[in-house]
Amino acid sequence: MKELTIRKSEKPITREELNLFIDTYNLKLPNSYIEFILKNNGGYSSESLFGSSIEEGVVIDSFFSIRPNLGDFSNNLGRLVNVKKILENNIKDKDLPFDIYPFGDGGGGTFLCISMNNESLGKIYKYYWDGSGLQYVCDSFEEFIEGLE
Repeated sequence: MKELTIRKSEKPITREELNLFIDTYNLKLPNSYIEFILKNNGGYSSESLFGSSIEEGVVIDSFFSIRPNLGDFSNNLGRLVNVKKILENNIKDKDLPFDIYPFGDGGGGTFLCISMNNESLGKIYKYYWDGSGLQYVCDSFEEFIEGLE
């Protein structure tokens, strides 16, 4: 998979912590994402556009981190958004479909997500908080990373 230059990552997460996180939330995540989060644990990529142009493509503002024992959902004080809090808020409020996993901020009230639905497992979607649903982006997390410019 393509190497990205990632800035301002959180403290690395161990494989054991990640496995516990995956088991706790009953997640189906692709190996390419697992390896990415073990290496980077979120952050800001120097390559952030997927697609031919800003108008037609998808932008990723940041990759979410996983902090098993820390709780802040907000991005205040320069901290990355913690996907654990997104999942916990979703369990409580049911704002996000349960068969998608948010891995990044797509800007403008959107999340970039990995499908955990058996029919579209591993595909990447953009989720709109305004209720307009999901927009297909590409077939895999690896394809998404490879396509960033």
